[in-house]
Amino acid sequence: MSAQQYIIHAPDKPIKAEITLPASKSFANRLLIMKSFNSFMEIDNLSDANDTVLLQQLINLMQDKIQSNFIRNTAESIILDAGPAGTVYRFMTARLAIEPGNWILTGSDRMKQRPVKLLVEALRTLGADIEYGEKEGFPPLYIKGKKLKGGAVTIEAGVSSQYISALMMIAPALENGLQLTLDGTIGSLPYIEMTARLMEETGINIQRYKNSYHIPPQDYTSKHLTVEPDWSAASYWFQMVALNPDAEVLLKDLTPNSLQGDSAVSILFESIGVDAQFTSEGLLLKHIQDKATFFKADFTDIPDLAQTFAITLAAKGIPAQLSGLRSLRIKETDRITAIIKELAKAGYQAIERDNFVLEIPQQKQKLTTQNLIPCINTYHDHRMAMCFAPLTLTGIPLQIDNPMVVEKSYPKYWDHLIQAGFTIEG
Repeated sequence: MSAQQYIIHAPDKPIKAEITLPASKSFANRLLIMKSFNSFMEIDNLSDANDTVLLQQLINLMQDKIQSNFIRNTAESIILDAGPAGTVYRFMTARLAIEPGNWILTGSDRMKQRPVKLLVEALRTLGADIEYGEKEGFPPLYIKGKKLKGGAVTIEAGVSSQYISALMMIAPALENGLQLTLDGTIGSLPYIEMTARLMEETGINIQRYKNSYHIPPQDYTSKHLTVEPDWSAASYWFQMVALNPDAEVLLKDLTPNSLQGDSAVSILFESIGVDAQFTSEGLLLKHIQDKATFFKADFTDIPDLAQTFAITLAAKGIPAQLSGLRSLRIKETDRITAIIKELAKAGYQAIERDNFVLEIPQQKQKLTTQNLIPCINTYHDHRMAMCFAPLTLTGIPLQIDNPMVVEKSYPKYWDHLIQAGFTIEG
């Protein structure tokens, strides 16, 4: 266990709160990579999430070394550490591959267990010079950056959309651009489309075909863009409203027509206890009666919502089948296994089936812990901490191990829970 735990107690009355969500790190991180090609681009409402702060630091370090002529004057390798940040690691792998210099890109112990082979192979096809520093197919990477000719590449599309986004964002800087073909079932398509639409916002012409993107060589233009509030963070407030009768939460500044795929949370929660209506101030959530007697959804496009729904459905006693969970295996932890293990500590059952399907049987919480408070292991995964804390609304306190892991995407999460009436010890 880590040196720090929080004990979370639910509010003693219905939640009534107005919440200013963090900016989307997915949105912000893409804009930072684009800005690295055009320093005159301006970004408002940049996320203060650890991942975004880290990416900005790595880009700044890369650019400082280039501008100081350090790279031209030495053959020494420059070490960049992406820590536990998967998005940062994948985006920087592609970005460094086209920036002249000797780079070593490393990460945390967990990052060294997360595969990067598909991205490396695709970049090698485009002419990149990349070697593995330890285990074949995994970080760290030794990258000899250089100008790349580009051309055509095919990549398996069902493993990680971040590989695809990383390739797309460097495409305009390739001598011949990029003809990117996506093979197989496409996972997390909304994230790929977010990348494409933000690139178009910054002046890039993208030609779309059925399962491919053609991006000619061109320049990013100077734009002034604002990062949206984070819909993934919003999902935990949907969860709290679903589990708390008479709850009412205003999520400030959320608007319709978001570029984020996780905005689908609004539709999915309607059948399990949340009415969501846009107002002039944001999105107003109200608790309503469940409509679903069985819940079934495919999370291929929205994998970051899977944990939230698994915990909510178990807590509400609604049997469910959640499919399309393949990418959960290679997140900050193996999220499928983590959900099953940690739900069991609170007296709930979840069962993994073949083809990355998670079943939630009909059940009622049956804790036999004799007044012991269940300790939820977060596995260095921010979403484990955030999706389990609302489970206290069923009437049991929970201990959350390593609670500050939330800083990865939602640094003020615990402050906001206190604002909503939760009590936090520790």
